[in-house]
Amino acid sequence: MSLDITDKYDAIFTRAFLHVFPKQIAEQIIKKIKSLLVDGGVAFFGVSTADTPQEGWLEKEDYPGAPERYKKLWTEEELRESLANAGFEIVDVIKPIDAEGKKRVAITVRKRA
Repeated sequence: MSLDITDKYDAIFTRAFLHVFPKQIAEQIIKKIKSLLVDGGVAFFGVSTADTPQEGWLEKEDYPGAPERYKKLWTEEELRESLANAGFEIVDVIKPIDAEGKKRVAITVRKRA
């Protein structure tokens, strides 16, 4: 967050990334990503989703030993709202379900000019 990057990019890809930060910090990251895009640039945000929002120290049940780690469980609507509040236009939404049955959302957004 503190890097002074002056380059601008046409596209930025993130996947399985936002969930490791509290929502307040994740929203700052979303804004930082927007600041790194050219006008009309696109960004991809892929996260696992939950039916209800939650964050805190949770067990990683699908990992040996189920270690606790910090996780933000996003709802699709909550992520959409955070992206819109940052000034993004939603371009595409995909809702894949992986082999283990985890629900995910992949949202492609465009930086408004």
